[in-house]
Order: sequence, then C-alpha cells, then structure tokens
Amino acid sequence: MSVGTYATDLGGGVGLIRLPLPFPGLRWTNAYVIRGDAGITLVDCGVDDGPTRYALEQGLDELGAGLEDVATLICTHMHPDHMGMAHRLVAEGIPLVMHESALDVQENYNDWNISRRHLGKLAAEHGAPAEFVTRTAAGDPRPDWAG
Repeated sequence: MSVGTYATDLGGGVGLIRLPLPFPGLRWTNAYVIRGDAGITLVDCGVDDGPTRYALEQGLDELGAGLEDVATLICTHMHPDHMGMAHRLVAEGIPLVMHESALDVQENYNDWNISRRHLGKLAAEHGAPAEFVTRTAAGDPRPDWAG
C-alpha cells in the first residue's frame, strides 16, 4: 500500500484521496477512486475551491491517473463537502450519478436560506443551545465553496 501526500492506494484498484475543507471542525473529507474496465469511478469530489481542486488532481496523479480518466462521478449525498465541485466536473464532461432521493432535497440544497432554516429547526429539535440555533437559522450568504 503506497501513501502519497494526498492519496493512499488501498489495493484492489481502490484509492483514497484526502480533500481539504475550508471550514472549522473537520480537516478533510475522503474521495474514493475505483478503477474499472470503463475507467475510473470517483466517489465524492469535495467542496468547490482551489485547494480542493488541487488536492483532487494531485491525489489522482499520485494514484497514476488524471481527471481525464474519470468516467463517472458518484456523489453519495447532498452536502457541499461531498458534491460541491460536482457542477464543475460535470461541465468538464464527467457524468454525475446520485441516488434518486437527492431530487427530494435538491431545492433545499440550491436555496441556502431554506437549508439554513431547516438546519436551525433540526438543531432546536435536538437540544442545541438557543444561540447556536439562532445563528444557524439566520441564513448566511451561500459560501462560494458550496458549489
């Protein structure tokens, strides 16, 4: 198993790429590279920012591939750290696959204020401190990295 700066070869045609995150708390999210007869399947792509794009490209390079080898992008769910860059990769010709249930939450994802109000309500229902609930539901501007 070889380990690079961004990528780890997990064996059996599977690799892991650590993609940095621009917000506090988590340091990175994982993307997976799966080699197949039709090319590479990339599972998740990270947020939409320069450092993440760089890490994705470097990780692929460390695994002996490039974005041109990616035949399919699978995004596991509608969080910006898993699919924020998807719109750019789709524009570059990489097909995107998601579970059909993503359509049910697409409007909330695309409207940051709806999403923030929903998160505030969820936080309140689970006993988060009132100040956190208020701040969460306030509706910050959509960050650039959300994609």
